[in-house]
Amino acid sequence: MRARWLIAGLLAAIPLAAPTASSQPAWRSYTNVRFAFAVDYPADIFPGFTESDNSDGATFKASAPGVELRAFGFFNIDKQSPKAELAARYKDKQLAYTSVKRDSFIVSGTQGDAIFYDRCNFAGDRVLCFNLVYPAGQKAAWDKIVARMSRSLRTVSRGG
Repeated sequence: MRARWLIAGLLAAIPLAAPTASSQPAWRSYTNVRFAFAVDYPADIFPGFTESDNSDGATFKASAPGVELRAFGFFNIDKQSPKAELAARYKDKQLAYTSVKRDSFIVSGTQGDAIFYDRCNFAGDRVLCFNLVYPAGQKAAWDKIVARMSRSLRTVSRGG
């Protein structure tokens, strides 16, 4: 019995590797009360997060090296369209993919040996976003995760 607990403890201490095509991550939702939005994320890859001091979002702690996730909101005080916000924010970046709609934009590109993926939804006076960075060599493993996260970014009722 003691050996089983020891083995279980050792296995739990091993950091999670990058996602594989066959792995099925456990999903949770992060909800931001200040900006009233939520996004689903793979909890086994991001076991914890830290909310910002002003509650505009969170930075997630990754168990895999070279992986970063941030979810955040901000007020669209200049009433920028998704197209204008995208142009201002990414004017000096090389983008591999861009999709602009009436109420959102998605961009993806590379920075060094990493891929970044950003999605922002425009909801009235708010812009609701997440930014994910992961190693370029693991693109195939991240494709399904990115797709699910992107589909999950949504508004929620104020206060929960």
